[in-house]
Amino acid sequence: MYYNSFLQEDRQVLAADLEAMLTKAGFTKQTRPGTYEDVYVLGVNDDTHNGRINVLVYTSIERGEIRECGTDAIRVCAVYSAKDGKERGIAAAEKRVNRVGDMSAIVDRTYGRMRDVYKIVKTSTRCKSCNAPVFVSKAGKECCADICWVRKA
Repeated sequence: MYYNSFLQEDRQVLAADLEAMLTKAGFTKQTRPGTYEDVYVLGVNDDTHNGRINVLVYTSIERGEIRECGTDAIRVCAVYSAKDGKERGIAAAEKRVNRVGDMSAIVDRTYGRMRDVYKIVKTSTRCKSCNAPVFVSKAGKECCADICWVRKA
């Protein structure tokens, strides 16, 4: 069924389809500070980091329906809960999921982005000093997510 963002019924159906897929994939809804949309989280199975790596899906769902066209896209990323208590982004899907076309295709693209980010996290480089995940900084350099090179005062 082709998605029409101007129809409230389509926004509700797409939201329900996304939520069903996310739940089936093992994600749980989580309240995140600074956002009103539904965010779904899946912990990455990793023996080394004891659940400190999560894949997040920012769904653009608010109050049971997808936001209207043009407000934003569905985004998928991964975060690491560092030893200092801060969350650091360590991976993101190369593309956002634009809500255009067939509803099942939108759900499938979201699922594909989730798998891409999960794979990136599972196969990512680890810091040689502390074994934390390594991410690419804005400057394009690899960086330890625990920032282990900084000396404690």
